[in-house]
Amino acid sequence: MLTLVVGEESYFDQYLFDQQFSHQGWSGIIAAIESNPSALLDKRVISLHDLILFELLLELDVLHYHLGQRFQPLTNRVEEKPLSLFEDIPSNDLNEVLTLWQQAFEWSYYDEVLAGMKGASPPTTNKITEKSFQAIFCIDERECSLRRHIENVVPDCETLGAPGFFGVEFFFQPENGKFYEKLCPAPVTPKYLIKEFGAAKDRKHELLYSDKAHHPVYGFLSSLTLGFMAGGRLIQHLFRPG
Repeated sequence: MLTLVVGEESYFDQYLFDQQFSHQGWSGIIAAIESNPSALLDKRVISLHDLILFELLLELDVLHYHLGQRFQPLTNRVEEKPLSLFEDIPSNDLNEVLTLWQQAFEWSYYDEVLAGMKGASPPTTNKITEKSFQAIFCIDERECSLRRHIENVVPDCETLGAPGFFGVEFFFQPENGKFYEKLCPAPVTPKYLIKEFGAAKDRKHELLYSDKAHHPVYGFLSSLTLGFMAGGRLIQHLFRPG
């Protein structure tokens, strides 16, 4: 297929590079799923190689549709030699100046942070007092704001941060859930499964997330009805988040 579309083999690397970086979001997510299939709740075996083959088939299909057999490979009209994508960039005055500016820019931040640390007052040790309760949170982007809010509402409590999902790598399956959710750092494969059961109350079924919307007919009808409901819900969340 590359021979039909591109022509000379020496240009294949450049063509595939440009092809995939024209939609790097799709290429990136396919490559991520290939290296970590459990990133999807409903696991799929897929590879970047499959995506490239599929895209080449689509390109050939478009060429045949518009031109029949009258199209020629791209390299038939190319005179420039193909670029080596990963060769070292030759050093010149411009690159050296940009490097110096980048280093100066970074060190200005380092100096500012280090000066702030040097001038900070030494930490004070508080006397241990009885706490109303302790709460432990997994360290993530939401944790700090939650802890500060709780400590503000209940000053005599103590909150702590625990890294790495409390030190346990696991899959989590909600009650009545069909899929497992991976709760651990991306490169780690969990050894444990935690299942939820005996919930205090049943969760309400959300019509907007019905699996019947996958059907062509039901999906069309739900878009005409529930779609307006989803739009209203979005506006409501803007003014009254909950």
